[in-house]
Amino acid sequence: MVIKVRTVLFGCGPVECSMVRYAWQRPDIEIVGAVDIDKSLVGLDLGEVAGINKKGFYVNKCENCDPAPLELVTDILSRRLSMFR
Repeated sequence: MVIKVRTVLFGCGPVECSMVRYAWQRPDIEIVGAVDIDKSLVGLDLGEVAGINKKGFYVNKCENCDPAPLELVTDILSRRLSMFR
């Protein structure tokens, strides 16, 4: 049995999108959300943003995050977190 790690992506830039492409190939990672401060990305399908097929997950603004229990939050550039505090 594969245990899935529920993951939220903080930011949807080029580096994070390569993580998305990698994560969707892994049976042990379950992407449950994505947030970004770039208003042009909010509402877009995360798969399309990452350059792959639509996945049915949409990029949200940080204040719209679902507080579901998570095991992992990815953040490539941690200095961005100060913008959400």
